Amino acid sequence: MMNRIKGVCIIVILFGSIFNISCSAKNGNTNNQGFNYSETKDISQNEDSTISKEINKSSLNIDDFKFLRLGMTISEVEKVVGKPDFQTGSGFLKDAYKLDDESYIELNYGPGLDALRSANIKYKDGTKEPLELQK
Repeated sequence: MMNRIKGVCIIVILFGSIFNISCSAKNGNTNNQGFNYSETKDISQNEDSTISKEINKSSLNIDDFKFLRLGMTISEVEKVVGKPDFQTGSGFLKDAYKLDDESYIELNYGPGLDALRSANIKYKDGTKEPLELQK
């Protein structure tokens, strides 16, 4: 009787594993480690990208972000500097804009994506500095 229970348990575990692998492959996830949230998502080629006429998106610099103030919405920021070039983060994504000196601005809208909470400059050497926001 005990051997029969062990056999049933093994069969259930095997079917569960096969089902899990099948569902992962069907959804395009063939990475056995799961999702890698630290990868950036390039969104610079988004079809509905609305870039402000005042800013040349290919040559943004730190001065182009002096308008930022605490509490701004995503759409308010995008009206001035356009859609972000990519998103970065680990689990919680932040909008990022490439700058002409190979650094980038990272904007944190908080967990509800409702209002700008902070901004950082990330330099190409990996160092980070907070960007002072207007109040």
